[in-house]
Amino acid sequence: MAQSQHLRLNFIDGQWVPAESGLTRENINPADFTDAVGEFAESGGVDVDRAVDAARAAPRPSRGRSRRWNTSRRGCCT
Repeated sequence: MAQSQHLRLNFIDGQWVPAESGLTRENINPADFTDAVGEFAESGGVDVDRAVDAARAAPRPSRGRSRRWNTSRRGCCT
């Protein structure tokens, strides 16, 4: 099999970090089993907990203009 080009890490609390377990998993192109698309951190429950804790601790966006607009009005602007 071809060598993975890049190791994809988890983005947690503003930083790219490996899985707590240190394990990785290779992702193979289903159209060509000799083509390794990349190598990804094999995340587990500890990583999920870290990401959720970081998200909860992050500053909340301001509750300004977009909160006053209903969903159909916001949809016109994207």
